[in-house]
Amino acid sequence: MANRTHESTEQLKEDLQHLSQTIEELVSATADDSRGNIKELRERAEKRLKETRERLESRGERLYGEAREIHRSSGRRL
Repeated sequence: MANRTHESTEQLKEDLQHLSQTIEELVSATADDSRGNIKELRERAEKRLKETRERLESRGERLYGEAREIHRSSGRRL
C-alpha cells in the first residue's frame, strides 16, 4: 500500500513538472505577442504557476517534516 502511494505521489510530481515546463514554454513562446488576450492569459498562467509551485513546495516540506517526525518517534532514521 505504501509503495503504491509513493508511486502515485511520484507520478503526480512528474506530471506536475511536465505541466509546469509546458506552461513555461508557452509563456516564453508568446512573450513577444502583445495581443491583449494573449498577454492576459500569459499573466494568469504565470501567476497560477507561481502560486501552485509555492503551495506544492510548502506541502512537500510539511509532508517531509511529518514523515521525519513519524520516523523519529518510531526510533528509525529517514
